[in-house]
Amino acid sequence: MLASPVSKHLLIIDDDPDIRQVLQDRLESLGYTVETAGNALEALLAMEKMLPTGILLDFMLPAIDGLEVLQEVRRLYPMLPVVIITANKDERFAALAIAAGADDVLLKPVENDQFKQVVRRCFGMPPRP
Repeated sequence: MLASPVSKHLLIIDDDPDIRQVLQDRLESLGYTVETAGNALEALLAMEKMLPTGILLDFMLPAIDGLEVLQEVRRLYPMLPVVIITANKDERFAALAIAAGADDVLLKPVENDQFKQVVRRCFGMPPRP
């Protein structure tokens, strides 16, 4: 008997509900299961309930910023893939995110082909239904 494939369960952390919805729609259309969080506290609570197989993390979050969330994720789950999403085009932000342990950085607005490429490289392909 074949084992059932493990789903790719991703967590989107972004304070903008419209961006969360767009990213969720894109990921679900690629076959991923998606949860969302609007801030760091929601994200940490979501991770306690289910450990995602990857995280899409906005760099600029209210109260606790994305860099602090990334550092906490790295402390708790050092091998969990994390992709930072930011509207800040300053290359220093991308370098800072990579130095802090991000697997990749995407600039908003995220171009669809680049998004697919980064997501598949960092999180792997979801199983076929």
